Amino acid sequence: MVTILIVDNNPTNRQFLVTLLGYSGHRLLEAADGAEALEVARAERPDLIISDVLMPAMDGFEFVRCLRADPACAQTPVIFYTATYHEREARALAQACGVQHILTKPIEPQDVLSIVDATLGLSSPPVPFPPTPPEEFDREHLRLIMNKLSEKVDELEAANLRLTALVAQLQREASERMRAEEELRNREKQLSEAQRLVHLGSWEWDVPTNRVNWSEELYRIYGLSPQEFRATYDTYLERVHPGDRELVRKVIETAYRDLKPFTLEERIVRPDGTIRVLHSQGEVVADENGQPTKMIGVCQDVTERKQLEQRIVERTAQLEDANRDLEAFSYSVSHDLHAPLRAINGFSRILQKDYEPHLPSDARRYLGMIRDNTQRMGKLIDDLLAFSRLGRQPLRKETVSPANLVRHALIDLRAEREGRRVEISIGVLPACQADSALLHQ
Repeated sequence: MVTILIVDNNPTNRQFLVTLLGYSGHRLLEAADGAEALEVARAERPDLIISDVLMPAMDGFEFVRCLRADPACAQTPVIFYTATYHEREARALAQACGVQHILTKPIEPQDVLSIVDATLGLSSPPVPFPPTPPEEFDREHLRLIMNKLSEKVDELEAANLRLTALVAQLQREASERMRAEEELRNREKQLSEAQRLVHLGSWEWDVPTNRVNWSEELYRIYGLSPQEFRATYDTYLERVHPGDRELVRKVIETAYRDLKPFTLEERIVRPDGTIRVLHSQGEVVADENGQPTKMIGVCQDVTERKQLEQRIVERTAQLEDANRDLEAFSYSVSHDLHAPLRAINGFSRILQKDYEPHLPSDARRYLGMIRDNTQRMGKLIDDLLAFSRLGRQPLRKETVSPANLVRHALIDLRAEREGRRVEISIGVLPACQADSALLHQ
């Protein structure tokens, strides 16, 4: 029995060769990269090695160099099997490693078998590893690797290999039907899992026999089990919420009569009394004479989504109520604050008008500051009131100088700085489009 070592970091690629070569009765070994393959080769002494080129840890070129350097394994024939490199690109390095055959993916299974048989039938040993200068070999090696690192190629390679492996199995497998049935069961399991993840159930109604087939997920959505519930059109309608039952019946019967698809939202009642909301879609399948034979469709449990939508509606209403309360409060605060400001501003204006000539300069300056600040405070109250209505009013955008805005803010705060030594530096700030009143606030 011939022992063949298959080296490839892609499990799909390895499985393809194991499946293909297994029909010839060979003993097959596997390794995921060059480093692992080197250990297996030293331990098992295979008669032939089929290796990918681009692999992690140690690629095919480096693996063969190390293999040729080991006297115990140096004469083992090697075939390169790769989709990453074209044959002409890898030929020079392959020959430098003593590799005579390069198989490029995709390749017909019969071609693989022919080259394997030819290599195993060689009477002469493989070309010995020539004394190529390490620097030249490494430079060419690195160039090939960097030019061919392409994720898209790997994806296409995997797809092509899966297809090729499937074709080879179908050609050689005597029990094709058994394997197809197993594949169908796996697909059904995957579909069932996918339906479970998205809470999506499927159904099929054979109208002449009134037989309804539900998927596993649809039973889960309804809170039922196939052993306890026999699905028919009538028993399905019994699970529909009484408030929706007549509408559902009418929609389905209209779709059946007019041979048109339908979409609806319906409530169902589970055996434990809980109510779920389903988004249902279906269509009619007719025969060649245009006569309806069955209906097929899907149902998705959208209860949580509908609950979230209702919460959003309620939260929006609460926010609108809060905004109205805030606006009313702002009006009240504005009125309460404006009254004393008007008094301060009025009395300071009278004081300034009647007694300014009799006041010292500091007093006149302070009086002017009082009037300026009361007016600024009044504008600030008006701006705050406008700010409370911001969600209902558009922004008054204009070109604003941030530096001037900072200077005005510092003027408002100058009373806070009296008696202190404060150094303020304002850098160069670019102009921007904004609502200056809101920024000032």
